Amino acid sequence: MEKKLNNLLGLIGKFTVNISSKNITKLGKLVKEKKELIEKINELKKNKLAKEKKIKTLTEKIQDEDWKKKCRGLQETIDKQNQIIEEFTKKLPRKILLIGRTGSGKSTLANVLTGTNQFKESNYSISQTKTIQRCQFVEEEITYEVIDTIGLNDTKLNREDILYKLAELARELKDDNPSNDISKRKKSKIILLTHLNKQIGVYRPSNLEKLNERIMDYMKYENRELVIQEMDKHVSKFKDKLSNLGQIGSFISGLAAVPTIIIPLVSCNIM
Repeated sequence: MEKKLNNLLGLIGKFTVNISSKNITKLGKLVKEKKELIEKINELKKNKLAKEKKIKTLTEKIQDEDWKKKCRGLQETIDKQNQIIEEFTKKLPRKILLIGRTGSGKSTLANVLTGTNQFKESNYSISQTKTIQRCQFVEEEITYEVIDTIGLNDTKLNREDILYKLAELARELKDDNPSNDISKRKKSKIILLTHLNKQIGVYRPSNLEKLNERIMDYMKYENRELVIQEMDKHVSKFKDKLSNLGQIGSFISGLAAVPTIIIPLVSCNIM
């Protein structure tokens, strides 16, 4: 029995040893698999973070591109609106406001600029313009509107009437000014000076044939001697300029037995 028991205990020990060995081997495999799984999980987490970062970057880029597209769209809209405004502004006439004393030649200058005889010219000291006169002309695809005003020191209107009409015109021009751009005004000034020089040589007033008669009639008006004396003082200063006035200059220079007529410069404001 004792021998049999010992044999049985030996078998049990062997069995116990065998079971423990298998379990240890299996446990090792499980530990290894667990470790591999943990590594895979960590790798997946890294990949997930990398993909999330990439997705975030792409999302930001897409949002940035969308923003840029919106900005470009807004800028294009603004550019189109500015172009429409610019085209509309070009169609608005630029104002040329003539201001000067009675008989200083505002209406004559207006006729020269417009190439017409629409503005009624005075006898140089007798007022003709009683209301604001306007006429348009085109030069280098730009429309200009010449505005002939009532002469200062008008012989037939009182000062209050003149100032009221000029103030009314000033308010109108302030509300109707197509451009405040100084560079555009300077460009217009150059264009107008070129245009004026071109027009002076071809201008022929409708009453040229009656000019001599008008000058003789002028001698009948009061204060003629004083006015003529003032003219004579400035004749020498304008002799050279008369030679450049073409037909008018030749006609004036050739007049006999009458004082030389000088048309003083008038203020010309480009609006």
